[in-house]
Amino acid sequence: MRKIVAKVIATVRSAYPELVPLFRQRMEEEGYDSLSSYFFWTAFYDLILRKPHKVTARTAHMLASEQENAVRTVIENFEAGPKPGGFFEAEVQRAANEEHWRLHAQVRELKARVTELERALLRHGIDPDDGSSRLLL
Repeated sequence: MRKIVAKVIATVRSAYPELVPLFRQRMEEEGYDSLSSYFFWTAFYDLILRKPHKVTARTAHMLASEQENAVRTVIENFEAGPKPGGFFEAEVQRAANEEHWRLHAQVRELKARVTELERALLRHGIDPDDGSSRLLL
């Protein structure tokens, strides 16, 4: 197992040396005594959670330039400091906010359409608020 972890660390140091200080900081924050221990027990934690890797697995299959952009984004977010709930929770919240405003815009459009239809009914002598009015189809 140690050989595998050592190879992972060597790969990280080679491919993304700018991540090593971040890994070391997280290692210290969480009380691990080495990067090997940190990587092993982080993988172990993944086995416990057994959650889909929707972001990281997709990133692993990106072009190298896209992976570099993803790494830069993670570094920027990390340097900005901890977010309540963590990075992924913040991304979920951001996406939920975008969806909220998208739905809000749709509601506005629907309200405008209802108003337009009510005006059309009034032009034809039908009170849209009068429950007794019936349109014959």
